[in-house]
Amino acid sequence: MNYLTPSEFLAANPGKIGRNLLYNELNAGVIPHIKVGRRILIPENAWDQMLDQALTSGLDRTLKLGSQDFDAAC
Repeated sequence: MNYLTPSEFLAANPGKIGRNLLYNELNAGVIPHIKVGRRILIPENAWDQMLDQALTSGLDRTLKLGSQDFDAAC
């Protein structure tokens, strides 16, 4: 499995998630990652794993993006 730094993860997923939201989700444990010392490494397929889990969980989550609320179940 390949791992990406947060900067590489953002570059690989342009427009899908912002830097601040990425770090908030990492700190909350929402995005799978490992820490090696102070370095954060995110699995290359973490975005796909999160989407698959959200779709199969059947939970309606509301994502707050900027000043607008979007329902994740839409």
